[in-house]
Amino acid sequence: MDEVRRAKVAGERVVRAGSERGRGTAAGARVVAGSRARVGEEGDAGTRRPRPGADERRAALLEAAYATIADRGLEGLRTREVAARAGVNIATLHYHFGSKEDLVVAVIAYVRERFVAAGARGGGDGVAAHLAAAGELFRDDPQLGRVMLELVLRGQRDRAARTAFRSLHDFWAGMIEALLRDGVARGELRQDLEPRAGGRVVTSFVMGAMIQLGVNAKAFEFAAVAEELAGWLAAPARRAR
Repeated sequence: MDEVRRAKVAGERVVRAGSERGRGTAAGARVVAGSRARVGEEGDAGTRRPRPGADERRAALLEAAYATIADRGLEGLRTREVAARAGVNIATLHYHFGSKEDLVVAVIAYVRERFVAAGARGGGDGVAAHLAAAGELFRDDPQLGRVMLELVLRGQRDRAARTAFRSLHDFWAGMIEALLRDGVARGELRQDLEPRAGGRVVTSFVMGAMIQLGVNAKAFEFAAVAEELAGWLAAPARRAR
């Protein structure tokens, strides 16, 4: 249990760090952009303080970028169109994200937040509960599978995106690894289970399932296959019940 909680807390810290990275890079862009990026208020010493609502505007930009990637792919992602979709000007976008690449990295952190939130809502600490929560997350947000696939492909060509997505996947697999290790210790899972490898199996199953279901929604029932996977991981005594 402690390992699971520590994994979730660590994930939330990574999310915050990824978000701050976007802000930090955007700071350099504001220096170059000068008055065009004047979104905040000037302090007594000339430093810029965000106006009330800056967090809401940043969230709106991330949601707009997320939806645009789902609709048109990363090749169709245009910062001006994202700004318009969020109801702000392009200077506001560059205030929060210094470049298109920084926006993509921030979207990856945004996706990670969704996994953290889904894990918190899972209603249980076992791998079966996590699989159920993952299934609900993808079911409730059909865009997620498309966005993740786009980000994976981008990560194969772009170093910053690759680093950010690797962090997301390592966090997710680490969360599963902690769940599996805890389940083995409690005697709920197979004693010969290697938690690290098991974490990769579970995350690979979820991502692969979303790719298949994204192409054919009737390919299989996610909940039924997830239950079968959980059964393979369970201790023999529990599997026989």
